Amino acid sequence: MSDSTDEWLQPEYSLVSVRLVTINEADRLYAEKKYTEAIAAYKTCIESGLVGGNEHKLEVYNRLGYAHESDGLHDLDTALEWYTRAIDLCPNRETAARALNNRGNIYWARNELELARADYDRAIALKPDSIKLHNRSKVYCELEQHVMELADLQRAVSLASDSKEIDRYTARIKEIQSMEMEA
Repeated sequence: MSDSTDEWLQPEYSLVSVRLVTINEADRLYAEKKYTEAIAAYKTCIESGLVGGNEHKLEVYNRLGYAHESDGLHDLDTALEWYTRAIDLCPNRETAARALNNRGNIYWARNELELARADYDRAIALKPDSIKLHNRSKVYCELEQHVMELADLQRAVSLASDSKEIDRYTARIKEIQSMEMEA
């Protein structure tokens, strides 16, 4: 064997190579929406200790939640568990905001509006954006708290970067304002 081959076989080099290939493979499967395969790959990475650091684990747990939530699997209970695990890793970090928003979406789908609102509140406090504000505005709509819904939608418009988003939020704002005039 040549020195370069021997060097590659040293543990620090082989572990890095395996880690990148395994995580990259899981990410590729996830991106291709092959969620069942991605779930298996991510779990293998976690079980073998290849996912290091809470920030990285949080992202992998969030992807596992999303994969279980996907149309093909629609396993909301397991998705909820993965989102909760992600949140528990770093409950007060910006990176938890996506998992909080995703868990809020499951609570929303189950009509558990107060739990959804609480998760959206925390997600917005950690990292506000137009999507999270829009999601919380839907809860306020269902709770018939239109003043709060309107405030969230107006803030969402100010943060949105996509013209279709802005148009959708603006249309709803006009509906609310029209309802207020009729009342």
